[in-house]
Amino acid sequence: MKRLFLLFSVGLLLVLSGCATKYIEILEKDIVWIGGEVDYRVEPGDTLKVLWVKTCKGGRGTCYEVQDLKTGRIGYVSERRMENRHRVYEKKE
Repeated sequence: MKRLFLLFSVGLLLVLSGCATKYIEILEKDIVWIGGEVDYRVEPGDTLKVLWVKTCKGGRGTCYEVQDLKTGRIGYVSERRMENRHRVYEKKE
């Protein structure tokens, strides 16, 4: 049993260490939402770190919970909008 747990733990560590984090480089002025309303604005050159991926409010599409790396603020953006207007990329951490 201990051996199985050890193998599982090592495997989980290897999987987690190989994970990539998604980032969004803002290319034009845009907005970040919270509670269905505009919370703050982002400018070209800002970078958002994707913290969580979920279904958007109302069940339509996919939204990202993001953190602005410059200010630390957290809010939500639409996956489709971000991929159409900005540069979305992944980076291994």
